[in-house]
Amino acid sequence: MTQRRLLPYWHSVIVPRVASGETILLVSHANALRALTMFIEKIDEKKVPDLHVLTGLPVLYEMNEKRIITARYSLE
Repeated sequence: MTQRRLLPYWHSVIVPRVASGETILLVSHANALRALTMFIEKIDEKKVPDLHVLTGLPVLYEMNEKRIITARYSLE
């Protein structure tokens, strides 16, 4: 599963950088972005087939200090 490969990097590299206030740009293929979206938005695994990640469409997340999403924007 993609999440098994993705989440260790998310927790060990991305989360500490976001926690320090750094802005992060993640660029990847649809499967990894879908897996990450599923994790950070807490989307049920059964709904993943309906989760469509558009190619080249930036998505901006704002998170609080507990890494809870406070806002999500699609930059169309």
